[in-house]
Order: sequence, then structure tokens, then C-alpha cells
Amino acid sequence: MPLKSLLLAALGGIVAAALLTGVVVHLTVSNLVPRLIPPGLASWFLLLFVLVFSLGELPPMILALRRMVRSASNPIGSALAMLTTAAFVFFAAFYAAPFTMLTGQVVIGIALAALCLLRLLCVWLFVPTV
Repeated sequence: MPLKSLLLAALGGIVAAALLTGVVVHLTVSNLVPRLIPPGLASWFLLLFVLVFSLGELPPMILALRRMVRSASNPIGSALAMLTTAAFVFFAAFYAAPFTMLTGQVVIGIALAALCLLRLLCVWLFVPTV
């Protein structure tokens, strides 16, 4: 699988992440979603949980993507590897969305969603292509 195809899939994940983050920020800023977790210790624990989960899945997912890309010898396997890559990059925003909506902390939520750029970098550096 060429690197260009893999990076295009990852960029698709970034576009989806940007769209989700934009919707969540709009809902949060316009007060359409009530803040259920007040500022303080509870929001810090939620931030820590989301951050550990988002960063902790990087190594196993990179290993899985490496295997998928290496074994993708037909169009279906390549499509599945590209879809998984896009989802991997997108899920940083998916983890950030509940944090942002539950706590109302938009800046930290955007920073959590920006971890999709780290995921893109990991795909680019650590997933070998043919």
C-alpha cells in the first residue's frame, strides 16, 4: 500500500475530527448542552482518564496498523487498512467530545482533539508502506 493512500485516509480522519470538534464546540459555547461536571477535581479526573486512554492506545494501534498494511494484498484489505487508519486518527476527537460537552472546557477539549495530529504523525513515521 502506498504511503500517499495511507496519508490521504489519515487526512480524512483529521477532517472528520475537525468537523466533530467544531460541532461539539458550537454546542458547548451556545449552551445547548448542559455542563454536568463542574470545574474542579471531577473534571481533572475525567481529563486524566481521557488523556491516558487516548495516549495509551497509540502503541497497540500502531502495531495493528503495521500488520494490516503489511498483509493488505488485495483491494479489500487495503480499503480496510485505510478505513482503520482514518478511524484511528479520528478517535482523538471522539474521546475529546464527551470531555468538552460534559465539562464545558473548550480549550482543553480542542487540545485533546488535536491529538489527532500526533496520531497522524505516528502513522507517517511508524507504519511502513510499500
